[in-house]
Amino acid sequence: MQTALDFGIRQDIGWIRAQLLPILNFVRLLPPLSPAGQLVKSLISSRTRDPVSQQAFDQLTTVYPKLLDLLAASVEDIHDLICEVRFAGDKAGHLQKALRAIAAEHPDFDLSFLERFSRNHAMAWLESLDGVGPKVAAATLNFSNLNAELFVADTHVLRVFERFGIIGPKSTAWAATEIVVAAMEDWTAEDFMNLHIMIKVHGQKICHLHNPVCTACPLRSRCKAVHSRHVGSPRTSSRH
Repeated sequence: MQTALDFGIRQDIGWIRAQLLPILNFVRLLPPLSPAGQLVKSLISSRTRDPVSQQAFDQLTTVYPKLLDLLAASVEDIHDLICEVRFAGDKAGHLQKALRAIAAEHPDFDLSFLERFSRNHAMAWLESLDGVGPKVAAATLNFSNLNAELFVADTHVLRVFERFGIIGPKSTAWAATEIVVAAMEDWTAEDFMNLHIMIKVHGQKICHLHNPVCTACPLRSRCKAVHSRHVGSPRTSSRH
């Protein structure tokens, strides 16, 4: 049963979606990947713009079309292929260790069993892998063909939600995920994915960390940060 707080957040999130909906007209959605494929893509994509991370992922999968081939690659070779993403060296190492851990239990890299787990159990299993935090875990479950009803909260989402007043300054990515999923209990996996995409683009184009373009913001009329004249955010994150 939803509380009055949940209902208020539901109204806010629904309003945000309505204002940002035109963004989807300019976004090209790609077919969903397998859970393991999405894990690889999400792990190398954090803190990196989509065109750069997509190119890195395309290069990686062109040279190593099978995950078993990628597992056999050296960290140095992986780094060379994804060198344009941020923290490429760390990500190459994390990727190798994560794939090694998966292969030890599931040599076919089939992670479809996660569909049978509870949301928290699936998240915990993924976060046990090297370099995987709540954002990568949630993206693996929601963006892949598992189609889990989960919301992915990245730094853009946290910044926009904090400024709007949906979460507090110390809220974590997982806390934001739980708030949205609880409030929008009738949403589909696609609804959650689209909201993530819209807010991410909004954060990249308008609601910047520094010098946000508030005069062009479609959320301005209800944004608490605008009305309080405080739009700065100290958020940083090292684990995704």
